Amino acid sequence: MSNLIKILGGKIMSFYSNYEDYNESVEARFTGETGAVEIFAEALRFEEDITLEMLQADYREAKAIKESASAEEIEALTEGTVGDVWKKIKDFFIKFGQRIKAFVLGWVARIRAKFTSNNKKFYNKYKDQVKRTADDLELEYRKTKDVNSWADIDETGTITELMNIHKINNATADDKLEDLDKDMDQDEIKNNAMKKFFKGNSVSFDNTKDDLEELAYSDSSKENYKFGEIKDEVVDLMSNGDTKLEKFVKIAKKLDDTCRKTADNIRGGKSAKNSTAAARISKVASIYTRVASKGISNITSIYKEQLSQARTAFAKAVQYHPKD
Repeated sequence: MSNLIKILGGKIMSFYSNYEDYNESVEARFTGETGAVEIFAEALRFEEDITLEMLQADYREAKAIKESASAEEIEALTEGTVGDVWKKIKDFFIKFGQRIKAFVLGWVARIRAKFTSNNKKFYNKYKDQVKRTADDLELEYRKTKDVNSWADIDETGTITELMNIHKINNATADDKLEDLDKDMDQDEIKNNAMKKFFKGNSVSFDNTKDDLEELAYSDSSKENYKFGEIKDEVVDLMSNGDTKLEKFVKIAKKLDDTCRKTADNIRGGKSAKNSTAAARISKVASIYTRVASKGISNITSIYKEQLSQARTAFAKAVQYHPKD
C-alpha cells in the first residue's frame, strides 16, 4: 500500500470499497498525482512496442521469402505475430480503462480528504458571519461555470471516430499503415479527437488546458469583485463541492466501461488483412488513450483550482471586518 494511502488513514481504500472499484492489481503509480502523465507515457510506449513488433515481423517474413520458405511457413509466421498483437491491443484497452478509472477515483479520494469535506465544515462554521458582514469585501476572483456544464465527455464517440478515420473495417492485405499515415495530418487527428472527446467544444490537443479553461470559467482571467457579487458561486463550491465529485466518479466508470466494450468488440484475425487492421487499431488505441488521459488530467486540475479559489475567497470573507 502506498504512503499516500497510509497518510490519508485508509480513506482512499475506503472510498474504493464503497464504490466496489478498488483494484489492487492497478499499479500505485497510476493512482497518484502524476497518474495521468504515467498513463500518457504508457500510450506512447505501447505504440512504439507494437510498431517495433510489426517491423520485426516484416523482417522475419522478408527473410523467410528470401530463404524460399513455403507459403504455409510464411502464413504461420504472420499468424503468430498478428495473433499476439491483437491480444496486446485488447489487453491495452482493458488496462487503460482500469488505470484511468484508478487515477480519477484516487484523485476524488484525495480531493474529498483535502478539500471538499473540510470546505463544507469551514463553510457551515462561518456562513452566518459571512452573510452578515462580507458583501463589501473587495478581492480578485475568476468567475467559474458549474462543473456539470463543462466537464462532459464523449468517450464512445471519440473511439468510433478514430476507428473510422483509420479505416479499421476497410483494411486490405495490400494496405500499409505508412501509406495511410502519409495522407493524414497526425496533429489534426489528435486535435479533432480532443474536440470530439469534449462533445464538439473547441478544445484542442495542443492547447487543452487553455481551451478547457474557456469552457470552465466565465472570466478570461481574475477580475476585481465585491464578495457579494460572487457569493452564490463561492457558497455553492464550498457547500456542494463534495456532491459534485460524483460527476467524476461517473466519468471514471464510463471510461472503464467503454474500454472494456471496445476490447470485447475487437475480433482480430490472423491474416495479412488483419495484420494491417491490427497496426491501425494500435494507432487508434495510442491516440485515444493520450487524448483521454490528457483531457481527464486537465478536467481534474481545473476543478481542483476552482475549489481552491473558492476556499481562498471564503477565508478572506471570514477574516473581513468592515469599518463602521
